[in-house]
Amino acid sequence: MNNTHPFAKSLRGKDFVLAHNGTLDKDQLKTLTNGCYIPDGSTDSELALCALADWLVDTDCPFTDFASIHDWLRDLNDHGNMNLLFSEGEHLFAYHDSNGYNGLCWTRRESPFSRVSLRDEDWTANLPEEKSPSQRGYVIATKPLTNGEKWTDFGHGGLMVFRNGEIVYQD
Repeated sequence: MNNTHPFAKSLRGKDFVLAHNGTLDKDQLKTLTNGCYIPDGSTDSELALCALADWLVDTDCPFTDFASIHDWLRDLNDHGNMNLLFSEGEHLFAYHDSNGYNGLCWTRRESPFSRVSLRDEDWTANLPEEKSPSQRGYVIATKPLTNGEKWTDFGHGGLMVFRNGEIVYQD
């Protein structure tokens, strides 16, 4: 469906998906595209996906060149406010706006699990009963979602990349 997150395109034979919050200048974003990837809808978010996909193709940048991707995201961030989550199916990239727009934080879930309660509702989960000791991973949100877990703020302009439930890049 047009204009609905997450946005997806095929890149290098894989689905490439992106979700964004913030506002980016569409006219400036259009200068970053080469027309290889064209939005189906009219959002700045999908246009950002197309600009990123075009750049990855034009530069032949591998998804494992985290520093180059981070530099490009910082440049993209000059065109407005943005928190981004995107993935090519192997890595999850999480970028926080350079001016701190809307917040972005994370928590790691691993054994031994604790009881957690949602901050905005009267609901508690006993994670030791819900999770096996071998499960682990991260939860990323604009604001801490639960009590009973340590949430860490992303740095402004920070990028974290996850693979198989582990951090493979952090700045």
